[in-house]
Amino acid sequence: MPVVVVDSVNQTPTPNPAGMTLDLPALPTEFEVAVIKPTPPDFRFGNFRPQRGRQVTIEGMPLRSLIQQAWNLYSREMIVDAPKFIDSDRYDITAEAPTYGPAPEATSGPGEGARVQAIDQDSINVMLRNLLIERFKIKCHTVERPSTAFVLNGCEAENEEGRSREPDGLSRRSRAGMERTRESQIPPPVGWLVART
Repeated sequence: MPVVVVDSVNQTPTPNPAGMTLDLPALPTEFEVAVIKPTPPDFRFGNFRPQRGRQVTIEGMPLRSLIQQAWNLYSREMIVDAPKFIDSDRYDITAEAPTYGPAPEATSGPGEGARVQAIDQDSINVMLRNLLIERFKIKCHTVERPSTAFVLNGCEAENEEGRSREPDGLSRRSRAGMERTRESQIPPPVGWLVART
C-alpha cells in the first residue's frame, strides 16, 4: 500500500497575502428564485439534484428530509417535537442559485462545452435552510441530548494455542471476541434540532 512520508512540515502556515480576505467573494445565502409546490400523489420517488450551473431540483421529498439536508443532520431522530405532517407531506422545489465569484471562461478547452460555475453542497444547504425558514416559518433551536450508540472494542489477537500474536490478522477466536458492547449514553457529535410551535 503506498503511503506518504512526511519529511518536514511547519506547524504555523505562512501569512496570507495582504488584502486577500477582501478579495474573497461572499458566499450566497439565498436562492435568487425558488418555487415550492406539493408533490403529485402519483409520484413515488424522491430525489435531490443540484444540476450543472445554478439550478437545484428537489422532487418528492418530505419536509423532515429537507430539514435534515438543510441543517446537516445525519439522523431523522435528531429532529424532535415537530408536527407529524413533516413525515407525510412531500414537496417539489425548483430553485436557482445566484452566481458568485469570477465569471467562468467561455469554454474549457478545444472541443469542450461551456464551463459553468458549480455551487457547492454546503452553500446549497444554507440556501435551502433559509428558504425553509422563510416559506414554512420554521422556528427551532438546538440542544444537547444523550444518544444511544454502540462502541466497538478491539481485542488482542491469539493463535490456536491461546498465545498472543502480532495483530497482522485476526484469528477466528479474536473475530468472535469483537462484539457489540451494550448501549452507552453518549452525547451526539452535533446538537439536536428542536421544533417550536
